[in-house]
Amino acid sequence: MALDGAIHHDNGRPRGLDQQASRQPVITAQWALWGKEADETGAHVLSCSNGPLRAKDFAEIITRYSPGDLDTLPQYTISWIPDANRDPEYVALGIHELAPTDPARADRRSQRDAAGRVIAFVRLFCVRYADLARMSAGYQDLFQAADQVQLPPSAAGRVPLILSTEPAPILKGPRGRLAARVAVLLLTGHPVCVVSADDASAAERLRFIDTAMAWLPYGLRATLSAGTWADSASQDLKLRLFFAGVPRSPGLLADGRGSSGDWVVDWSDAKDRSISGGGAPQLYQGWLKEDAGDRAPAVLNAVTRPERFSPSSAVDLMIGTLPGDKGIAETLYELAPSLIAADRPAIGTAVRRLQRYVAGEPEIAPADAEKYRQLIRDGHLLAADNRLYSQLRGELYDTLIRLAFFPLSYRNYCAIEDCIGGPPDAPLRTALGRCGSVDILPWFLVHYAPRSDKWLVEFHDANHVRTREPLEALAGVVAAGILREQHGPIVLDSALRYLENYSEDPGAVLAYYSFLTVEHEYIYPDHQVQVKQLSRVLSRCFAGKLSKSDVDRIYGLPGCRPTRALEDAVNAMTDGKFRGYVRHRAHAAVRRSQGLPPDQIPAGNTWTRWLRPWHWRRNRDRPPAPGSSQLLAATASAEPGTIPYEQSKGLIRRNRSLSSDSVWAHPKLAIAVLVLLVLFLVALFLYVVSHPIGA
Repeated sequence: MALDGAIHHDNGRPRGLDQQASRQPVITAQWALWGKEADETGAHVLSCSNGPLRAKDFAEIITRYSPGDLDTLPQYTISWIPDANRDPEYVALGIHELAPTDPARADRRSQRDAAGRVIAFVRLFCVRYADLARMSAGYQDLFQAADQVQLPPSAAGRVPLILSTEPAPILKGPRGRLAARVAVLLLTGHPVCVVSADDASAAERLRFIDTAMAWLPYGLRATLSAGTWADSASQDLKLRLFFAGVPRSPGLLADGRGSSGDWVVDWSDAKDRSISGGGAPQLYQGWLKEDAGDRAPAVLNAVTRPERFSPSSAVDLMIGTLPGDKGIAETLYELAPSLIAADRPAIGTAVRRLQRYVAGEPEIAPADAEKYRQLIRDGHLLAADNRLYSQLRGELYDTLIRLAFFPLSYRNYCAIEDCIGGPPDAPLRTALGRCGSVDILPWFLVHYAPRSDKWLVEFHDANHVRTREPLEALAGVVAAGILREQHGPIVLDSALRYLENYSEDPGAVLAYYSFLTVEHEYIYPDHQVQVKQLSRVLSRCFAGKLSKSDVDRIYGLPGCRPTRALEDAVNAMTDGKFRGYVRHRAHAAVRRSQGLPPDQIPAGNTWTRWLRPWHWRRNRDRPPAPGSSQLLAATASAEPGTIPYEQSKGLIRRNRSLSSDSVWAHPKLAIAVLVLLVLFLVALFLYVVSHPIGA
């Protein structure tokens, strides 16, 4: 490529190329000439076009992206100019050169300034990125066209850049692989410095920059800043990709900020090296190697949407929309046989492809997530498989969770258990712990340790949730009827332990939730277990034996929901002489929960009321417990992945079941039976007396 062709010009147009221009693509550019007059010592804009960009705009872009002092000329720089909204608008091409020795091309430029120093001029050409993207032109084509333009002698309009009909070639072989590695490094956000290229010409270095950008989506050219050479002593370089004699030394920038450091790439190191650290750059390198291959430049050239090298979210989104990649559903479908065969390379390729989609999708639509869950369930993609090494298995789990079960709510945790047919094993639990949870309940289920509080300390330090929040979450899933039976004891124990460890007054919180009587009845089907667990709760609220005032506090709560288990638990913690009082207060609480005044006698047959134990009457006749009708309504629209309410041994059925005690345990019934027996014996005696045998 010859960037120094000697073609004569007239008023901005190459002479003798009028016929060729009609057949070649042309793009117009605003321009500026930067330098010094022979009698000056300071550089400035000598002349410029009279378009939207003014002299101060040209001066700002030239100084901002200055490569520093250049020992060898010509050199080339690439930069960009944003619009009023800070979106990319112009691509700026700078040719750093000496004044031509040919007076016809020197544009009256002097070789030296007033101090006798050689003047380095900059010819700057600014083209709209939108115009550039329509032609998908490379940097070599643009500079070759700009190098042939002779600037007008005074302020004028735009100049035409006549591009070649045949795009300039990019590098292949070892240099092409090195350029691909540089392209990946550019996605990290750190500058890339190429060293040991002193013997390469400026044209060769420009071709390398063009090749590196060919391995990236074309839209990134809208925000690239690069130079074919830069002064490594300059700490204020704004160039993202540049060549230098030696790497820049770490130091401070002019405004006092610390230097973030550069990637340093050796021009002679053409080995195929993989970058580490994860994230979008590593995913992109995997796409280049495993999916795109040599066709990457062709497909990436069509991706012309303007992109930025930062922030990282923009790069992640770009990674998720790479062209020529298989879709998520197809990848999940192909992953199943690879897992059956334990084909680790194929699994790794599929995982990295899915990671690219995950990186590019901040949120997965619920309908898409449900479709992915079905594919994961059908393909048993979350099944335990010890044939996979731990890192690959962890990456697989992390990606599938992020793809189909994120954020990790209780509903999504239940969906994971449905996919694997049971609780997660240790590697999957570890992956669930890494992904983070927006819900307290999955966090408890993943980290729960029955004989250790270390996990509770970690939960408190990491989340700083209020002490009553776990109880709120528990009450919410119980009220909705979606808490699974196997989860109930773990969640309840976790919430109580967290409350006990971090609440200043756990008794007040438990009283606020009516000592969790409804939650205990929902979670524990067995009556004796309910009594034991409620005794544990009451022991956190009251020290030692319960007094009458304690009983009044328990049953006097406005939201008290009396159950038989609560009465038995209170009796177990009360002196025997107060048990009648407990029975009386419990009876009053039951009437209050039914909406009856404390002194009102329920209507009905008097003898039936007297013979039937009050707690039988309560269990059989009273309406469902508060909130039960809402539970029945919620059952019809239960969330996917949750157990139907009728199968969960729920609150309603247990509230309406009869007592399991012996009928002889109730004194009223025993007295009635004895009275009837005595009357029968008296009647039998009178009958025998009045009808003697043989009379």
